[in-house]
Amino acid sequence: MVASILQALIGILEGDSDVTDLTGGTGSTSRIYAGEVPKSESANMPRQTAVISPSPASIPVGARDYVDINTQGFDLLNYGRGFGDCEQLQRATHTTLKAINRKIVNDMCVWSLHQTASPSYGRDRDTDWPFMIEGWTVQYAELTVE
Repeated sequence: MVASILQALIGILEGDSDVTDLTGGTGSTSRIYAGEVPKSESANMPRQTAVISPSPASIPVGARDYVDINTQGFDLLNYGRGFGDCEQLQRATHTTLKAINRKIVNDMCVWSLHQTASPSYGRDRDTDWPFMIEGWTVQYAELTVE
């Protein structure tokens, strides 16, 4: 079975108390999302929330062979009430992600994560919510670990 790298990344971030202290906990109270902030959360924004969004990466390892290892680029957007909140969450998520080395999470083996773009500030052009964005690449096994 092919595993979801985005769900594994959420699991990594939810596994760190420094991150969950800022983003509301784990499970149904967590404010760590894949792709976008859900409409149900929009009324409560802006507040410290992390969004993992796929982005282009270099040619994936294993893309042209039979090895079930891949790489995926992603952007990590750290939202907050102001840029200070954004930076506080960015420091926590950055520290958590850069420490990963061959970790099994949500039945997936995540080999490593590498920062590919330094953090920068921005504002959502539709909502004006402040955020700090950072680029990453993750190397992982495509199949679940049993």
